[in-house]
Amino acid sequence: RSNILSRQYLVGVTDRARAIHNGFLNEAVQWGVHSLLLRMGVFYLAFRCARAGQAIYRRQQNFQDALMGLSLIGGLIAFSVGGFFGDYWDSEWGLQLVALCMGYYRIAVLRERELQSMEYAPAQFNPGPWGGMPNPMVPTPQWTRIGPVIPG
Repeated sequence: RSNILSRQYLVGVTDRARAIHNGFLNEAVQWGVHSLLLRMGVFYLAFRCARAGQAIYRRQQNFQDALMGLSLIGGLIAFSVGGFFGDYWDSEWGLQLVALCMGYYRIAVLRERELQSMEYAPAQFNPGPWGGMPNPMVPTPQWTRIGPVIPG
């Protein structure tokens, strides 16, 4: 007859089901503790990927891309806090944020491998329009990239 047990103790309660409004409890009740642990593990893995990608970019002194990693970490933390106090754990935004963090890490690793495989040589001297003196207003590179190193 009723979804609510102990109706006599709750004054003014109707027969409608009510949400728990805590995402981790809602996940544990609806899908089980194993699903809650799996989802929290995926978010932890995404957090680690974003931190590792950010560390790669900081090592390369690429601060714009390192700032993107920081914003992804902030988004993960904001989504986790919102899911803790609200019922947001089951929305797609969290999984899309996880995919962005993992893609960010993959791009960082591929860029690092590309930079490690490049061979650099001294740049050719460019006399410039003044016939032998380089233009002091235009910076000339000290090293130029030849291309990827072919092993063997």
